[in-house]
Amino acid sequence: MKILVIGASGMIGSRIVSEASARGHEVIAAARHPANIPAQTGLSTIELNVYDHTALAQA
Repeated sequence: MKILVIGASGMIGSRIVSEASARGHEVIAAARHPANIPAQTGLSTIELNVYDHTALAQA
């Protein structure tokens, strides 16, 4: 399953990213500052501001 995690650099989002990756899901980690997301094998990261409706629709 492909999963988009918004807020992936936060306390809860980072746990969701780790758990979903460990279960074999394809994870796209979205955050305002994707450099704060720890690198993991098979993890895609994108910069995303949830207040930017155009960017959110494209994610």
